[in-house]
Amino acid sequence: MPPPELSIVIPAYGQAELTSRCIDSLLKLPPDLPFEIIVVDDASEPPLVDLLQSNPHLRVLRNTQNSGFACSCNAGARAAQGRLVLLLNNDTEVLPGWWQPLQAAIEQHADYGIVVPKLIFPDRTIQHCGKVWKDTEVPNGSAQHIYYKLPADAPCVNRSRVYGIVTGAALLVRRDEFLALGGFDEQYHNGWEDDDLCYAYRAQGLGSYYCAESEIVHH
Repeated sequence: MPPPELSIVIPAYGQAELTSRCIDSLLKLPPDLPFEIIVVDDASEPPLVDLLQSNPHLRVLRNTQNSGFACSCNAGARAAQGRLVLLLNNDTEVLPGWWQPLQAAIEQHADYGIVVPKLIFPDRTIQHCGKVWKDTEVPNGSAQHIYYKLPADAPCVNRSRVYGIVTGAALLVRRDEFLALGGFDEQYHNGWEDDDLCYAYRAQGLGSYYCAESEIVHH
């Protein structure tokens, strides 16, 4: 097999069935470039190594202790061989046509540091299409998913654009840039590390781009 250009990093803690479905969807609808899938098992019991079976696209890394989402993603990115890295939650399933719009966005725009797809629930309502601040509505000033639970075909969710903050559930980056910025801050165990990463990219003049043309189910 040729060296991978894309590394898909899937952090996982348990949830073997969901993780298998995620991997199956990728193998049924693969990217049209050489790729690898790296599952980072965050000390699951029993281990997820059985997911490997004999597929040449797959390899599993295993943390010796449960270290959280940020640490697992960083470990996968460091082990990645691809120049592009897709950090993908294990409770996702890709849909037809998911890859090409993401690749086009990051390849054609050097000022996009992060590219994310439209994330939808199985009922085709919006889980994520960008995050915004609603300081007047949320006492702690948390960033909120905009247009949450609207239909996936609503005009307002089908406009691709740069946001200040996007989610880390399906996040395409250039490996070298991600690692040069230090990856996710591992002080965050599971939450807020994606917001923090967007600010790190923003400080370097790199935007976080929501690509409405790509759809992925997020359970």
